[in-house]
Amino acid sequence: MSAASPLTATQEPGLVHLRLNSPQTGNALDLPMIAALTRAIAAIEPATTRAVLISAEGRNFCVGGDLRGMAQSADMPETLRKMATAFHDGLKMLEAFDAPVITAVNGSAAGGGLSLAIAGDVVLGGESSSYMMAYSAIGLSPDGGASHRLPRLIGLRLTQDMAYLNRKLDADEALRAGLITRVVPDEALATEALAVARSLAVGPTAGFGRIKRLLARSATASLAEQLDDEASSIIASGSTHDAREGVSAFLERRRPGFLGR
Repeated sequence: MSAASPLTATQEPGLVHLRLNSPQTGNALDLPMIAALTRAIAAIEPATTRAVLISAEGRNFCVGGDLRGMAQSADMPETLRKMATAFHDGLKMLEAFDAPVITAVNGSAAGGGLSLAIAGDVVLGGESSSYMMAYSAIGLSPDGGASHRLPRLIGLRLTQDMAYLNRKLDADEALRAGLITRVVPDEALATEALAVARSLAVGPTAGFGRIKRLLARSATASLAEQLDDEASSIIASGSTHDAREGVSAFLERRRPGFLGR
């Protein structure tokens, strides 16, 4: 019998759902898991995908890198190079999509698992979810964009607390800090995440992409630069089907029929 895939991908109109599927390892990021994740992201068709949902099977979302594999490696730097390069390739592709990304975090999100969790534009955390960097506990530095996203989401001081002292945040602390979007009862997490993803999958996808890019640039742009970017973006949005449809639907007091373009 062949081994189960470390990741499953399913699709419905407008929505791609990626599930980490190695619950026996806590969905640890070993080379097969990272390769499967990156292949699945690369296979997403931007023209027809209007939302991406990432969730996980088992008790934990992702406990981080595969420490056993690292320890058994004859060349740890080379193993880490392969892991980080492939993982980062996938995250770069995910960031480039117009389609919003939703992550549903159950149990532990640690190390690279934390990085994957906070790559979501909408991050739903189960009541029992927890969030930890964990790198310094094993003598490593962050990957997966954690050192970029965390200071912007929760501020430098709390990031330093998590990075140096390995502070773990529970779901309520993560919500108050701005790390996640919403806390959801554990038993309702899968249903709520799918509902949110489906609602975004019928939204104005091109507009979502413009919002994503504006927010990404805002951390380093001056106000004048951001105002210029906003003007260019809203003007370009005005030429889309969805903008015309959205305005018409509002005036006609009906639900808009967005096509994602």
